Amino acid sequence: MTLLSILIALLVERIVETLHGWREHGWFQCYYQWMFQHMGSNSFWSGPGGVIAVLAPVILAVIVVFSILDMILFGFLSFIGAVAVLLLCLGPGDLDADTDNLVRAVEEKDDDAIKTCTKALLGKDVEPETKVMAEGIMSQSLERIFGVIFWFAILGPVGAVLFRAGNRLAVIVADSEEEREGFATAVTRLNGILIWLPARLTALGFAIMGNFEDALHNWQVRSAETEADWVGSGREALVASGMGALRLETPAESEDASSSEISVSAIRAAMGLVWRTLIVWLIVIALLTLAGLAG
Repeated sequence: MTLLSILIALLVERIVETLHGWREHGWFQCYYQWMFQHMGSNSFWSGPGGVIAVLAPVILAVIVVFSILDMILFGFLSFIGAVAVLLLCLGPGDLDADTDNLVRAVEEKDDDAIKTCTKALLGKDVEPETKVMAEGIMSQSLERIFGVIFWFAILGPVGAVLFRAGNRLAVIVADSEEEREGFATAVTRLNGILIWLPARLTALGFAIMGNFEDALHNWQVRSAETEADWVGSGREALVASGMGALRLETPAESEDASSSEISVSAIRAAMGLVWRTLIVWLIVIALLTLAGLAG
């Protein structure tokens, strides 16, 4: 049922474009602000206790709802609910559509559109460069797709909600000037835990579906450089593997990748690598399902 839920969610996401408006998660920011106003002054807020206080009610609500749905119509409503939760947790935007919009802007040489599309793709204002965009596509694939699917496969709807809530909380904290350092640190560590394994599995997928030798070499070099920073090492490993898989960090390619002329082929290659890796993930989940190791 896990594989079927993922396949249906991915298919519906491609067909129903209006879903993206539902995935802005504005309700979660309002909920967080309410919690901060009522509990932010307490000493326990500055640390893991505050993060637990924010996430526990959301996770508990999901557990209760699905416990009830499991008892109705032989679990059919629970299956429909799982697909709905996965659809809401993917994204928030369509990575493929955002990439296509960026490519179109680059081909039309529209500088304003390029900046707008780059911000929509990466979630922040950055200087449009081939390497930055390619790395951004790989990093965003973890946040928008692979991280959600991994935790959904492990913990079902609870896992998908946990990953998305933790990710949204990190974004909110990064944009907040009021938040205490201890709370922000706890949120960062939680996200480091949530992405640690899916990032490495995605990095492995990038290596398998691209140039394996260069991907593995880049991964090893970057891991040595970020060994002390386990929180950020997951995303660094993923990006390093992906850039090596596409050979965008080899001496022959680095000059072209960092030039002022944006490479449409490199951007498309990065998105293609994401899609190929997603197919590998689905095949693995299917095999685990057949072996009885996945739901």
